[in-house]
Amino acid sequence: MIQYIDSDLERVYLCDDQTFAGDSPGTEQELSDFISGDTRDAVLDFSKVKRINSMTLSLLIRVKKKYAENGRHLGINNTNESVHNIITIAGLKSFLLED
Repeated sequence: MIQYIDSDLERVYLCDDQTFAGDSPGTEQELSDFISGDTRDAVLDFSKVKRINSMTLSLLIRVKKKYAENGRHLGINNTNESVHNIITIAGLKSFLLED
């Protein structure tokens, strides 16, 4: 289970490297369950995520699309330089990150 902070408008998930370890089926399921059980938007706080890989990128794409299909917003905030660079090199900056 991912730790989170709730507010009236959104849920902020406090992610770390373990959040996206392996293929992260629990992470994807938890983020997807939130869509069906709540009407708020979600934010992934990456301040404690040191690195990501292609499986993480794939998960983020799938989940972000699910949120968009349901008229909801999924933000990713506080990425470090390494994570930001990987997202940029993958050509996903405009899709995954907010300026």
